[in-house]
Amino acid sequence: MRRILKITSIPLIYLFFLCIFLLIGTIIGEQVSESSDVFLNIFTSCSQLVGLIIVIPIYIKLYKWTPRKTISIKNIRFGIITSVILMSSGFYFAFPSIIKFIGASWVQTGSANEPFEISSWITIILHLIGSVIAAPIGEEFCFRIVPLSISKSKTEKIITVIITSLMFAVIHGFNPLRIVELILVSLLYSAIYLRTKNGIYLIIMHSLRNFINLVLDTFAEHNLDYFLSSMAFVKNGYIVFRPILVIFGILMFIIGIVIFMRSNKKPRKDVEKNEKMPSLFEERQ
Repeated sequence: MRRILKITSIPLIYLFFLCIFLLIGTIIGEQVSESSDVFLNIFTSCSQLVGLIIVIPIYIKLYKWTPRKTISIKNIRFGIITSVILMSSGFYFAFPSIIKFIGASWVQTGSANEPFEISSWITIILHLIGSVIAAPIGEEFCFRIVPLSISKSKTEKIITVIITSLMFAVIHGFNPLRIVELILVSLLYSAIYLRTKNGIYLIIMHSLRNFINLVLDTFAEHNLDYFLSSMAFVKNGYIVFRPILVIFGILMFIIGIVIFMRSNKKPRKDVEKNEKMPSLFEERQ
């Protein structure tokens, strides 16, 4: 029990320093009245990476975490990268719409998605840095890569996946549909890490998901809704279901799983032994 509490405290340490850094940025930003918005955007964009830089030495010392064993650029496989891109994109297009359609009665009145306000290109760049680079790296390390890498037994891994998935979902808001969606996302990412033992794939999936979300909310959401409006189910002003995207997303997700399973096959022990043992023909020579 103590070990489980120790493992699940990893994201809490990260969130603690993150909140302190954001609080400092808010206080300083209020003093700079003219450019406070830009200043706060810079602080918000950099906060995830700064928080990660602060907690990494703590993780290494207190939790005996070894970064080299959890993330590797040399061992990246093209097939797995292709599969995680397909799974991430397919999941984004299909499952949120299905969840919203099932839980349509929970949706309150209002606009379907609040459009992202483009005040300047600087703001867009800062949001890209924050959501596509900083957030995926910080959150994947602290919610999945580090906790799962130091979990030893299967029981520890299962409990760690459940608790960190709940924490990951809750910190993004208390919308029930959003929580369900992010729990499923976290379970998917955790399963991929436990299978590959390489956090690079999680960061790629998380970055791609945030990038698609940012691009649609910023530029294409209105056009997308207009294009699919004749084939969409609307409730209380919300577009809760887009059949075209759901079918397309499910196909992408299934293809991604197939490619992932084929690309991540582990060599059988008998094949390894045969490769190591010289043949009779080689011995005679």
